[in-house]
Amino acid sequence: MSFDRSTLNKFFTALIAALLLVGLGLMPDVNLSAEAKKAAGPDPAAKSDAEVKKVVDPINDQLGKLMVKVQSRALLSPEEAGQLADIKYKLVDALTQYPTNAQLARPVYEAAVLFSQREAYNDAYELFSYLAQGFATTPYGLKSKGQMTQLEKRFGTDYFAADGAAPAGDPAATATAPAKK
Repeated sequence: MSFDRSTLNKFFTALIAALLLVGLGLMPDVNLSAEAKKAAGPDPAAKSDAEVKKVVDPINDQLGKLMVKVQSRALLSPEEAGQLADIKYKLVDALTQYPTNAQLARPVYEAAVLFSQREAYNDAYELFSYLAQGFATTPYGLKSKGQMTQLEKRFGTDYFAADGAAPAGDPAATATAPAKK
């Protein structure tokens, strides 16, 4: 199949004109894959990330304030101690719904550190254990393994293994709902 010079010139002229019109926004860009994605609806992974972000953002704000106070060696008020307990329950709920979402690793680790600094070692160990198992290859999972080792050296390995207790690393199995005010 051969084309004469005139036919090729017309083809390239039309192609260049179409590209210019698309570039200027005068002709809609026909992207079938984008149109197909719109018809299919929102991406489920992006939707769950957005849902987790809604849960995690307020928790991160509260954790940040509590971390500053604890690191400055100030005592937590009863209200702030209640907030810390509430944070744990919110995180446990989020971990139950989104057990592998990486957005949860940081707030869970920070909550565990706060519990450890507040000498609530069982709560701290429980959260560290969950991270060490569920997020083993992440920096927070690796840090958690180190924290667990320190707690086990300090208190002994039997301290955190009670008879009839839920397996370590499953905070949802041992958490109970906070008391209503």
